[in-house]
Amino acid sequence: MEKVKSGELKKHIEEIKEKIELNDCDIKRELEDLIKYRVPLEEAKKTVLRKNSFAGSRTKNIDEIEPNMKGINIVGRIIKTQKKEIKVNNKPLIIDVGVLGDETGFCQFTCWYKTSLVEDDYVHFKNVFTNKWDNRINVNVGKKSFIRKKSNNQFPTKQKLMNVKKKSIAEIIPDDFFATSKGIILQLFHRKFIDENGTESTYAEGFIGDNTAKLPFKSKIFNFDIGDLVYFSSAFIELDDDLPYLIFDKNTKISKIDQEKDEKLKKLRYDMVNKTHEIAQLSDLVHRIYFYDVLIEGTILYIKPESGFIRKCFECNKQLEANKCNIHGVVENYTDIYVKAVLDDGTGAINIVLDLKHLEIISDKVVTDLKVELNNDCSKDEIIRILTSNLVGINLLVNGNFVNNSYEKFLIVEGVSVPQDQTDYKLNYLYS
Repeated sequence: MEKVKSGELKKHIEEIKEKIELNDCDIKRELEDLIKYRVPLEEAKKTVLRKNSFAGSRTKNIDEIEPNMKGINIVGRIIKTQKKEIKVNNKPLIIDVGVLGDETGFCQFTCWYKTSLVEDDYVHFKNVFTNKWDNRINVNVGKKSFIRKKSNNQFPTKQKLMNVKKKSIAEIIPDDFFATSKGIILQLFHRKFIDENGTESTYAEGFIGDNTAKLPFKSKIFNFDIGDLVYFSSAFIELDDDLPYLIFDKNTKISKIDQEKDEKLKKLRYDMVNKTHEIAQLSDLVHRIYFYDVLIEGTILYIKPESGFIRKCFECNKQLEANKCNIHGVVENYTDIYVKAVLDDGTGAINIVLDLKHLEIISDKVVTDLKVELNNDCSKDEIIRILTSNLVGINLLVNGNFVNNSYEKFLIVEGVSVPQDQTDYKLNYLYS
């Protein structure tokens, strides 16, 4: 092994530091590891430089970023940021998460250590890597990444970047981070919650829509009522099960539109508030990315093999993974049935997800049989057999939220009903 004196090594560390942004300890450790394996010092220096240099990496616009990129540089404005506590190897870790924006778009970012970043900072992220999180591009700032805050009065401000082009409600998609639009307040509820300071507060939630679609919203401050037509800009878009919903927060500008001055707006308000729930055809939904509160009538053709008993969290009703809730950790839980079925309406087919409360409406017999088998600790095959024999061929009227992502088309069922006369549907299924 080549012997290098401490003073000489320090000189080489300084030379390397002039070319890459890596601290003394990391450079020393990497050099010593290489020298230990009989790598000549000069070759070791080149290896450290090659491994950690990103000087040749081109700075990318956000719209050029794809998942699984490494060693890239990004310049942008911090749009949103918050500190989050997570556990890594059962140890608490404070990270920074948020939204980064430039003139081409937005992306999520995660700094895997605590930073001094604040909203509206103009930053240069160096040597970062990307992945996909919640179906959105996420930029990861790790231990070997660097953050440089810069001053640039020419770069658009946070508010200017958030003020995106106006769209109809139907044109707002999960890939969007912010939205500008107008619509009628169709539903409105006020709920109480305990904020991070332990203070009881109230927030509003409901649905806003136009003649193209509707979207749910949440807001801590909301001075409008059902039937009001409002214009909003810079509303943040959160995702829940790939479905977008609007957050009216401190950055959102929202105002009431005087409908009396515009006959078209008056008619829109009347049509939306008095709109009846019509049955949709699946063939009309195939080009949609999502659709809230859709009504579909069809026949169950098939029970998918992933159906079965699951455990859910009492707090949020989410399915447990490895006996833990992803949100609440180890919690009290309960048994539910997860039924994934294929529903056909004659114009197309879609996956639907049913649980115990839906089965209780559809068939008393299937619920009774499942409860017996639950006590008997039955096999997966037996559960599928029970579900298939009781559900396949039944006609259903289902209401829920339609999602069309890169993997599948499915309906998150909210409500279900069974037409009284099932004879024709059973015969059609049996003899088709």
